[in-house]
Amino acid sequence: MMRIPEKTHVRQSSRRSFRKACSKAVATVVVGFSTIAVGGAFAAKSDVHQFERTVEVLLPVPADKDLGQWAQNFVVLGKRYLSKGLKLANEPDSNGKDAWRKLSKAGPDGHTTMFGATYIWESGLFDAKLSDTVGGSRIACLITEIQYVLIARKSSPLKTWQDVLVKARQSPDTVRVAGRFEGLVAAYNMASQMNVDFKYFKPEKGFKRTLRNNHADLAVVETFRYLAPQYKNFRAIAVLGSIPMPDRAFTKSPDMMTPSTLGFKGMTFPRWIAMHPDTSDADVERMSEAFRTMIGNRRYVQMMENFGMPTVFKPHGEAREAIESVQESLHWLAAGLAREDIRFNMRTMSAR
Repeated sequence: MMRIPEKTHVRQSSRRSFRKACSKAVATVVVGFSTIAVGGAFAAKSDVHQFERTVEVLLPVPADKDLGQWAQNFVVLGKRYLSKGLKLANEPDSNGKDAWRKLSKAGPDGHTTMFGATYIWESGLFDAKLSDTVGGSRIACLITEIQYVLIARKSSPLKTWQDVLVKARQSPDTVRVAGRFEGLVAAYNMASQMNVDFKYFKPEKGFKRTLRNNHADLAVVETFRYLAPQYKNFRAIAVLGSIPMPDRAFTKSPDMMTPSTLGFKGMTFPRWIAMHPDTSDADVERMSEAFRTMIGNRRYVQMMENFGMPTVFKPHGEAREAIESVQESLHWLAAGLAREDIRFNMRTMSAR
C-alpha cells in the first residue's frame, strides 16, 4: 500500500478551497455511512495518478442508498489522488441494468468504471459463466468485503442464539427471518451448516418496521447498518461472516456469537470496480493502482473499520478469483432458498 504523506506545502488559499470542498461533501449519516474529509490539502506528486480526463464511477443504485453514500467518499479521495478527479453517476434502475448499458456504451475508454456488487446477480443481469468478464464486465480490483448479522428487537424473547436454537428445534420452520438477497443467502448458509430450520421471506417494508410489527422474529442486515444510530433498539444474535467486528459491536450486543464460536463457515460478499470487458491490461492496471492508493487513505481505512468493513484490496487476478468463488456459493445457496419458496430471478436457478 502506498504511503500517504501527512503534510504537504501548499498555498493557504488552496488549502482553504480544498477544505471548503471537503466540507460540502460531508454527508449526514442516514443508514450508517458518512463522508470523510481527508487530511492534507493535496497529495504528493508521487501519489497522484495521471488520467486524461475525469474518472467516472457508475453506481447501480440511487445516490441515497447505502452504496451511493459510501461512494461519495471516492469523490473526495479522487480530488486528492487522481489528476482529473472523480465523479459519480447514479443510475435510477436499482438492479444495475442502466449502469451496465452506460458502461457498455462508453466502451473501453479507460476512464469509465462501475461499482460491482454480488446482490446485483439477483436481477438476472449477470450470466453464470465463470470467466474474466464476470457479469459482462472486466474486474479492475476488489475494494472491500461486507458481512451480515442476524438481529432481533431488544424486546424480543429471542435474546441469544440459544433462544433461537431452542425455538427452531422445538417448532421447526417457525423462526421467521426477514432479509434480501445477500442477507438471506448468508442466513441460509449458516442454517444449512447448523442444521437449523428458518422460515425465510423478503419484507415489503423496511426491516425495522417488519420486526416492530411482529411480522418476523429476526432480520438479516449489513454490519454497517446494524452499527448505525437508527438500530439502537436492536441486538445482534450472530455474525454471519468471518470479518472481525469492531469492539463497539460487542459493547452493543455482548452475547453476539460469531462463526468461530458457533462452528460454521461464515460468508462475506465482495464489492469491486468493474470496467468494459474490452479494456486494455494497461488501463485496468492503472485504475487498479489508483483505487489501491485511494482506499489506503488512513482516515478512510479508519472509517471503514469502524463500520465493520475492512479495507480489502485485491488486484485484477486475485479479485476475479475471489468473486468467482463467492459466485459459485451464491448459486448453490440461492437455489436452496428457491426451494424454500424464496424466489430470485437468477437465470441459473431452478426455482419452482
